[in-house]
Amino acid sequence: MESKSVLGWLFSSGGAGWIFGVATILLYILRRKRPNRLVCKEVNRTLLIKIRKEVRDNIDVTFYKKPVKNLAMVQMVIFNQGSEVIKDILLTVKFLKDTKVLSVFSERDSEDLEMTTDPIESNQAKIKIPFLNPINPHKHRIKANILCDGDIQKYEVIGSGEGWSVQLFSIPNKKEIRKKLYIMCILLIIEALLLNFFYLPFVERHWGITNTEISLRSLLATLPFLFILSATFLWGQKYLYWFIGSAWLEGNG
Repeated sequence: MESKSVLGWLFSSGGAGWIFGVATILLYILRRKRPNRLVCKEVNRTLLIKIRKEVRDNIDVTFYKKPVKNLAMVQMVIFNQGSEVIKDILLTVKFLKDTKVLSVFSERDSEDLEMTTDPIESNQAKIKIPFLNPINPHKHRIKANILCDGDIQKYEVIGSGEGWSVQLFSIPNKKEIRKKLYIMCILLIIEALLLNFFYLPFVERHWGITNTEISLRSLLATLPFLFILSATFLWGQKYLYWFIGSAWLEGNG
């Protein structure tokens, strides 16, 4: 009896609509051509001298026998998110005016990959990469490590070429993390209210599925909202990890 009611719902106008909609979205995702975009994803931002100011002023730090005040390092992974090879890549990583770039070095996933740098110009580092294959399926990535003296909280990555552009994903600050978490919580509350007061009564009126029914057809009926709730939580999950991680570092710093 249960299987007949499920089949009846699937072959109804409502079930057919959901199936057609999901199939259309999946077909679009699978067949669309990804734009050629070079992604610079920040994975770590380290203050190598994390000491209270009154103590730090009494410590002398040098880099190649030159004094350093605020030694810090940015680590970013560079990869090709598109579907075609990107060649002759030139990227400029530009920090604030008072920040000085000391050194740039790389880590590669493959011996075929290569990264070189032009002479350092004060607050800028120029990175050259002959080519990068698409991350899928080639898994080509280069990790760039940029050692600086000064503030590394704000910087930009400049670069583009024929048929491609660059996009930077940097680790957000605490204020941005809290803002994203508040947005996630508000969205989850709104979605839960819509589910309880509008969608579930709609399902009960049209298909006779009550909110206390436990069956395959009730699961199918709530899948769209479960997908939306899951997508919202996954969107905010990375900010939750960053928030927990920053709180742990403060407590153990």
